[in-house]
Amino acid sequence: MRIGRNNKNSGFSLVELIIVIAIMAIVVTVAGLSVGTLTGRRVRKCADEIVSTIERARVLTLGKEQNNVECVISYDSTDKEYHAMVYQVINGTLTQVSDRVVGRDPIQVQVYFDDDDTHAYSLTELKGTLPYASSTQGLHLVFNRASGAFEAGTCEAGGAKKNFCKRIVVSNGTRRIEITTVGRTGKIVTK
Repeated sequence: MRIGRNNKNSGFSLVELIIVIAIMAIVVTVAGLSVGTLTGRRVRKCADEIVSTIERARVLTLGKEQNNVECVISYDSTDKEYHAMVYQVINGTLTQVSDRVVGRDPIQVQVYFDDDDTHAYSLTELKGTLPYASSTQGLHLVFNRASGAFEAGTCEAGGAKKNFCKRIVVSNGTRRIEITTVGRTGKIVTK
């Protein structure tokens, strides 16, 4: 007959506990990096969609049959969505040609103008000023049909007419993309 200790210890050893904690740390780190990458992609996608819509408005403006084309970047506070729209005057009536949702909260879109490069305007603070401008609040961009450059004074902010949009900044707190526009040439650069 054997006499000894009864070994019915059902707890974890120190080594097993350390391995479980290490695995959990790796999973949390990978999940955190994935979420950061995903939100960075959303900011990039929003910026790319804005640039694409602006370029589409420019191409429509320079087309043979087109005139009075306007690009509007706006924010819908009800749905918390950013829209990039193209309007065109067809047979004397302002008609919406396209409306794309380019981003959602927590993304932020801010606009800077040539005359005040230090003050960022939200899209809800802006409205169009041209005779054929849509009534939608937001950044209004119009191209000159002859030169392809941006038209001056297409936006109003704080009761004052603004000359040229200088930058559109798309961010989410961790990721920031700047869309630089050159008013007199119509050039668009993304950083």
